[in-house]
Amino acid sequence: MKHFLFVPLMAVAVMSFTACQSGKNTKTTPVPEEPLNVRLEKTYGWKGGRTLPDGVRGYQPPENKQAAVPAPAESYTVVKGDTLWSIAARKYGDGHKWTVLLDANSNVLRGNPEKLKEGMLLAIPPVTAK
Repeated sequence: MKHFLFVPLMAVAVMSFTACQSGKNTKTTPVPEEPLNVRLEKTYGWKGGRTLPDGVRGYQPPENKQAAVPAPAESYTVVKGDTLWSIAARKYGDGHKWTVLLDANSNVLRGNPEKLKEGMLLAIPPVTAK
């Protein structure tokens, strides 16, 4: 019974060895690709420069569009009794947006709403809808 297992295994080993020797399973080493400028010169006669030859698609710079200019911030002079909450409620209709005022006036308030003093000039930026 032992030789029945040995014969099929030996046959598989012989077939694998024969296939490798015949070159069927050998891998070929890939040829390194030429640099783009060499290929363009051979194909299109391109000698370099800043523009690509006709028939070659490449990077197209985006159209020159003017950047959207944010609307100028409105200003507000703090009066006695004002808080960022009350100013946001008055200007935006929602006191929860007081953090927008805090962020917009970080140079004056330095991240602390307690530094709000009478007579301060605050920037009131437009609020974008979310």
